[in-house]
Amino acid sequence: MKNESKEAFEKYYEDLCKVYLENFNSKPTISYDGKDTEIDSEMIISKPNDDGESAWQLKSIGDYDFSKVEEIIGFKMCDELKSYYSTYLFLHLAGEYKEITLYFDMLKSKELIEKSILVAQKDGAYYFQDTEVFSLGSAVFNDDDAYGIFYNNKTGSVFVYENDTDNKIELDDSLFEIIKNMKALF
Repeated sequence: MKNESKEAFEKYYEDLCKVYLENFNSKPTISYDGKDTEIDSEMIISKPNDDGESAWQLKSIGDYDFSKVEEIIGFKMCDELKSYYSTYLFLHLAGEYKEITLYFDMLKSKELIEKSILVAQKDGAYYFQDTEVFSLGSAVFNDDDAYGIFYNNKTGSVFVYENDTDNKIELDDSLFEIIKNMKALF
């Protein structure tokens, strides 16, 4: 699973680098002034430009012990979700996939992994009570930006959902197939 997640993140970042090079003649950037202490500073690879943007790179996480967070949420996380939260730190993960624009939440530092998982599980439970669904970000479908990206820990399915209309769209691919194959957007 780790190899699949590593390959997906690396391909996405490579595609994002191409988009930035074509449009801005730079590596991917993020607004960063050095004051956001939640961002792992090793991810930042340039000083801020005139617009306050700094180039960033993926950072390998290495080993991560999920036992404490699993105890808090009350169930075991599946291997795919564990790999998602323990392969790379990233500051931007957005793209188009099957006519849906996906914006995944950042994973800014190893210290924030537990907090990110707890928030994702709490937000998933808000929409889908008594389930093991995690909220991974937001999405836009048919010009409607009220969709969320969700991951079902029990089934491994990824879907987008809009609460007001109760519209749910299954993406029918694994999380890493989606990341690897989405068209990178800045």
